[in-house]
Amino acid sequence: MISSKLEKHREYNLTHKDKLKEYRDNHKEEFSRYYKEYRVINKEKLKEYSKQYRVKNKERKKELDRLYRLDHLENIRLKQKEWENKNPEKVYERRYRELTKLSIKTGLDNNSILSGLLSFASMIKHKQKDCQICGKSSNLEAHHILHKRFYPKLMFNENNGITLCHICHLQAHGKRLVSTH
Repeated sequence: MISSKLEKHREYNLTHKDKLKEYRDNHKEEFSRYYKEYRVINKEKLKEYSKQYRVKNKERKKELDRLYRLDHLENIRLKQKEWENKNPEKVYERRYRELTKLSIKTGLDNNSILSGLLSFASMIKHKQKDCQICGKSSNLEAHHILHKRFYPKLMFNENNGITLCHICHLQAHGKRLVSTH
């Protein structure tokens, strides 16, 4: 009995999709108020449901997140820059930690590593004037072929570097973005 009612309800929703949308659009405030109250009353239940959904649909969630990042890449980048501008001390702390880890591995001090990396980047960009993957000549960045975290002794070696545009550089680091060139 319940399944037949549910089927009728689904069928009605499918056949009257436009009317239902128009009704929801005309009663947005009521729906908004109702859903807000519902979310407050069922907060824990919704949290648990969301957690279970994420566990069951891990791969789907990854794919949806990737597509969202692609669609909103510019907004994400702008928000990231805003955050970095508002929190320079946290950005500094993160970069300092990275430099400290490299200095422990190489025996060099942080300033030497920083100046060496800047020299490495300018040398690579001077040598190669375009992205080695797509051929683009703007927004170029130096990329270590063998990652400096795993191969710190090669981090200043000019044969361990290529130029990549920003998008290809993100892809090279596993961001799985679709090229937007």
